[in-house]
Amino acid sequence: MVIHQLALSSETPPRFSAGDLGVTVWRGSNGPLVIARREGEQCWVYLAGIASYRFPAVAPDVAPDVAPDIAPDIAPDLAVRCVAVPASGAASGLVVDSYYRVVAPLALQVYGLESLHGTALGFDGSAVLLCGSSGTGKSTLAQALTDRGANLLGDDGLVIEVGAGSGGGVLLHPLPFTLLLREPAATHFQRPTTNLGAPAALAPSVTSEAVPVRAVLCLERVAGAELSVRELAPTAGLTRLLAHAYAFTLDDEVRKRRMLAAYLRFANAVPVYLLRFPTGLERLASVATLVERIASGEGGGDGAGIGDDALNPDGADGASHG
Repeated sequence: MVIHQLALSSETPPRFSAGDLGVTVWRGSNGPLVIARREGEQCWVYLAGIASYRFPAVAPDVAPDVAPDIAPDIAPDLAVRCVAVPASGAASGLVVDSYYRVVAPLALQVYGLESLHGTALGFDGSAVLLCGSSGTGKSTLAQALTDRGANLLGDDGLVIEVGAGSGGGVLLHPLPFTLLLREPAATHFQRPTTNLGAPAALAPSVTSEAVPVRAVLCLERVAGAELSVRELAPTAGLTRLLAHAYAFTLDDEVRKRRMLAAYLRFANAVPVYLLRFPTGLERLASVATLVERIASGEGGGDGAGIGDDALNPDGADGASHG
């Protein structure tokens, strides 16, 4: 899978707003307004104050009758080609970072893969995904785990390939990204809050090598909470995963059914955990240790400051993962 270098244009993009029919809108708590819409044979993604991006509605370099098929059959041949019309005064590094972080995952979702809001870390050749609402602490926890030896694989828009069949595996396709830290976390780690990288003219094309997904951790940060983790039954895991799913549009009924089927296989193939932890950076090391234990397959029971039943499935039917 190839993410081609972003091309820049001075063309006039179509104008649409959050109130228009046929648009998909995301309103991040600390990010730009994002609006997506298909116009003819082009898909457009508007990021307020940054740029308007367009990419073909059918994947380049893939025959039109192949692109809509199940993801495992097409992922090796997928390519993203995108053109951006920068907003007046927008920093080129921000335009490029938003392409990799937001637009490319949405394009790949249109082409048959799935896109998930989260942060991904690599442990011994496998990926652990951190999901949670904005401000939960995904990037802060990711930075702590990186400092302890984990590899950062993705932030914000994660691209997922779900294997066909009830026992199929799940792969993460890492994309270029910049880890963005809020001010308290940046101060704690003595790092800048943003680092938007090279100017647009220097951003290279990249080839993504897939990494198997070992586990998903759904984060809940609660003031005064005890550190705890429990594995969710597939039905509860499916609900959690869908809450963090990105889709360019839900108006396409065929694509929506394929998306739901993919997430159902996802929830049955990979363990999904609910990780609840207290606020405060002073507890960050304990949370990171618990994530490392789950990533290693040890679980998080003994010695993690949580009950013996913390890893029991959430539901009478238990959890079954292929």
